[in-house]
Amino acid sequence: MEVDRGKIENALLKKALGYTLEESVYEYSAENELIKRKVVEKYIPADLSAIKVILEADDAERKNRLEELSDEEIEELKEKYLKELETLRVIKMMSKSKNAGENNNGDN
Repeated sequence: MEVDRGKIENALLKKALGYTLEESVYEYSAENELIKRKVVEKYIPADLSAIKVILEADDAERKNRLEELSDEEIEELKEKYLKELETLRVIKMMSKSKNAGENNNGDN
């Protein structure tokens, strides 16, 4: 039996995120005639076990990718992230400066 990994992953993701399904409810008379058909939407909440499986698999995959990096690739990533952190630091400082200026203008 061949397993369709994509279908399994999609089913696991659907279960982890939660989903809505339509459910039909039928009412019959004593003579077994259909009286009423009611379609209701039913929400199936996210399943914590499915979330855990996905997160653990993602952590393992991330760890494997990091272990496969060369020293040069690690250095490149380090430089990239340091630049991003510096950019975020500057943005934060500019935001604080702008907020301080707005507060001072409001005091007048």
